[in-house]
Amino acid sequence: MPHSVTMPPVPNEPLNIYGLHDAGGEHLFEEADVHGWVVFNEFIGMDDADRSGVDYSAWSERGYGVIVKLQLGFNPDGTLPAVDNHLKFARRCGRFVKVSRGCSHWVIGNEFNNWVARPGADARARISLLKDVKDPAQVQAVLRALPERFDALHPDGTATNLATIGEAMHPDRYVACFRQCREAIHQADPDALVITGAVTPWNTHTRYAGNESGDWITYFSDILNRLGPQGCDGIALHAFTVTDDPADVTADAWIPERSPRRRSGFRAYRDFMRGIPYHMRQLPVYIVEADQFQSWSPRQNGWVQAVYREINGWNEGPGHQQIRCAALFRWAASPGGRWQLSASAAVLADTAAALNQHYAWDPQKAPLLNPEQPDASASLSPGNVIRTIGDINLRAVPGFVGSPPDAIVTKLPSGQQCLIVDGPEQVDRLIWWRVTVTMSDRTQVDGWLAQAGVDAQPFIARVSGAPDLAAPFDPVPIPDTDAMAPGTYFLVQRPTELRRTPGTRAKEADDLLGTVPTGTPGLVHEGPLYVEDSIWWRVRAAWPEGSDSTGWLREETDRNKRNLQIIAVPGTPAIPEPRFAVGDTVWVWRNALLRRLPGTSNQAIDDIVMQLAPGMSLTVEGGPRMEDRLVWWQVVTHPAVEPVLRGWVSDMTSTGYDLLQDSAPNLPGRDRQALQPGDSIWVIAASPMRRTPGLDGDAGYDVLGEVSRNTLCTVLGHPQGVGGIAWWLLAVATDEQDRMWGWVAQSAPDGTPQMGTNPLPEVSPPVPRRAPSARERRTFANGDRVMNIQSDVLRMRRTPGQVGKPDSDIIGRAPSRSTLLVNGGPEIRDNLRWWWTDMVIPPSNQPSGWVTEGSQSGLRLLAYDFLADHIDIATPFPGRFPMSQGWGTNPQFYSRFTYGGVPMRGHNGLDFALPVGTPLLATDAGKITRTDFGVGGFGKFVLMEHDWGESVYAHMSEFSVSVGQTVGRGATLGLSGNTGASTGPHLHFGIRILPYRRPDGWGGFCNPAQFMSQDIFRNRPVAMEPSPPGLESDSNILP
Repeated sequence: MPHSVTMPPVPNEPLNIYGLHDAGGEHLFEEADVHGWVVFNEFIGMDDADRSGVDYSAWSERGYGVIVKLQLGFNPDGTLPAVDNHLKFARRCGRFVKVSRGCSHWVIGNEFNNWVARPGADARARISLLKDVKDPAQVQAVLRALPERFDALHPDGTATNLATIGEAMHPDRYVACFRQCREAIHQADPDALVITGAVTPWNTHTRYAGNESGDWITYFSDILNRLGPQGCDGIALHAFTVTDDPADVTADAWIPERSPRRRSGFRAYRDFMRGIPYHMRQLPVYIVEADQFQSWSPRQNGWVQAVYREINGWNEGPGHQQIRCAALFRWAASPGGRWQLSASAAVLADTAAALNQHYAWDPQKAPLLNPEQPDASASLSPGNVIRTIGDINLRAVPGFVGSPPDAIVTKLPSGQQCLIVDGPEQVDRLIWWRVTVTMSDRTQVDGWLAQAGVDAQPFIARVSGAPDLAAPFDPVPIPDTDAMAPGTYFLVQRPTELRRTPGTRAKEADDLLGTVPTGTPGLVHEGPLYVEDSIWWRVRAAWPEGSDSTGWLREETDRNKRNLQIIAVPGTPAIPEPRFAVGDTVWVWRNALLRRLPGTSNQAIDDIVMQLAPGMSLTVEGGPRMEDRLVWWQVVTHPAVEPVLRGWVSDMTSTGYDLLQDSAPNLPGRDRQALQPGDSIWVIAASPMRRTPGLDGDAGYDVLGEVSRNTLCTVLGHPQGVGGIAWWLLAVATDEQDRMWGWVAQSAPDGTPQMGTNPLPEVSPPVPRRAPSARERRTFANGDRVMNIQSDVLRMRRTPGQVGKPDSDIIGRAPSRSTLLVNGGPEIRDNLRWWWTDMVIPPSNQPSGWVTEGSQSGLRLLAYDFLADHIDIATPFPGRFPMSQGWGTNPQFYSRFTYGGVPMRGHNGLDFALPVGTPLLATDAGKITRTDFGVGGFGKFVLMEHDWGESVYAHMSEFSVSVGQTVGRGATLGLSGNTGASTGPHLHFGIRILPYRRPDGWGGFCNPAQFMSQDIFRNRPVAMEPSPPGLESDSNILP
């Protein structure tokens, strides 16, 4: 009998399903208050002398799930080694895991059924355009984009020629390698999860006895069956779409002429899930790569939201094995940038919208486990005629676990004959067939029948003596038809099969595209053809979910009942007598949405242009159009209102209330003492301008921009009360080059006025002043001009602080390199220093608000504008050496030490593994202020003062400079060493940018990496025990 078990989370494993391939996008998770996953790719080689590892604790200690894919190397080394080197690679995996920190999820290999991942398969020798490419990462990017990677989607016969290229990773070879790697990793970390690598979907390159077609699901299942439920700790998958169309995420599209049936879209992951043996469905599943095969779409079309909605829907299904992670590929830049999602504002906005749904997997969900296999001994296939054995439920979809009552289409009596039209599908441990049935009242119904019960007792049997299926008749055109013709619109009168080719006999299973439900509209493209004594038409049918399909429909049933009814307009009633004409002036009577396209169903997130206010006048430019049972008109706003906007608006609501009329509305309760359209009003506090009134809209799309303090605006419509706040439709009237209009709140949520009849007193611009010295600059002051020196926008807030704040607290965003004027502060909130600032450059339509000098993670965000261009940090040593400890790592270790009495938040510099005696170089011109010895900490160190701040060089062996000496950029300061509380020869390097605050948890230091050449970080990091900075006291002041 079937049984189920719950799937408890691994300790420190997040429940949210969101993930990113590569680090760098964690701020997206933090902004949405989501604990997600970060996937890393490590090419570790198999050198017996290599003892290196990587510290991932900076992510795991912040609540992220960390997954690391362990691979041998780039092409032609292979993702995994040849058979002779399996043990050698396994030992390397064990050493890597032993010295690494912060990861418990290790994936072995990647897409090893693809020929390019085989050991010894040299792509340069086979692909001419790669012969001169030296960078292995560039080769990898090209190979990833090869069409033959997904050869099953466009077969050309190349897969059959790949058997002898390199050493193919047959299931037995992968299993042997995996077992050795898992054993070595468990010796290093008994609690680690060792996860099977992802198989390339739609790839037939690896063929072997029993899988001569190279079917990827068979290959995947063969590996898992050989490993067994105790042989691995988790399963990794890849899931893609070939296009950027979000419809491809949820479509059950099938690869033509493929047996067994396989999906061609994102839902190929479901084929993998169903390919997992029942006795292994208690294991966690992780989708470690999800992307579009082409470049990431430049449009915010909802693809990312569709992916996470799809995975969440799967997880919510009854008896479904839970998918714990779906990681978008990829954050980091790659050669050509094809899959770099961090470079696409549209994808980032789409991701942010998906994160706001807070989807999570359910550890209490119990997947159905079934060690027995259902009886599949009966030889059945589409086209067979069968009969029922006993009364049996006909179901709308295959499966019975947790299905709602309406999933049962009808109950078929014993002996009922049916025609199999599709299948089989294996769901809830039963085999299911899709059938069509002619009922006693001569109606046709479709549904799914189980072949046998859980006790293997059959529910259906093939009808003995049923005639063999004849070959299909050749299509014969018929010259005349009474009514139907190409160009005719129709409605489907009863459920009707849509097929790739006319006819039903002796067809492959994928000839059936689906059953078109009653009431579906369509358009005839071609025909008629006379096949199997029936008239067939090639049509385009509009499915209820909004997608279209083209195929062949039969005009009448076998009993001469019409399937298709001719109509005048596709799928909608005739348009009523038009109320307006092109050129008419119409007025808005109720709140109405101006849309880019007519209709409300299946529209993109950016379809809404603006909410129109009652009293606005519009000019009709086009229409009418009938969509979603509403009449739509193309309109343009009045020329006096800039910018002029165009779009579509319906003339009434679905409940019959007028939205548009040919006369101005008489709006009650509004006399001339109140503001009227055309009046002027001052926005006296920086305020977001929105497409629709209220604070609940998607801030990434709904917010059009910011109206800066003391901006004169024009009233376009009467106010709307939303969320207890009056909202006004305004047009900005200050800058003819950049006009915008939208909804602005009359007051903030706390009641603070944001509008007035007069502007507030302006702040005088600062008087040019002498640049203060390093000792004088300890804090900003009112009148200072500061610059956002990070590469991202800087959030401006209504109140100081960021922890626990709603999105409405963010009132503006200062672009990178923008200048702000300090007009208040400081305020200390969340252990950060906050300043009230106004935008200076650019000067118009920009916000004011509270900003912080630095981030919680130690990034410096603000600097004096006259210093910002001078912060350019050179490499503090010649050559290239690996980093042994990054910024912010090991917070638990460093919290034992203090600067200014405040515990440290983590490592406050960058450590590089330099051999003793390496020259140390000044990263910028400056003055030597200390050459000292830090007791129990930095050992010998040099502290330099620069125009922009300070730099420190620690654990030196020798000094070459003295206090008070002025040196140039690149001057030798001394030699690296291993002095003080050092855990190995290395350099500790740190910087402070003025002004700084020692008791900030970082000792006033900030992350130098944001100001340094990124070439310095290309060497693979090495793991090293953290070195203490020393205990600060009156006699031992830390630098």
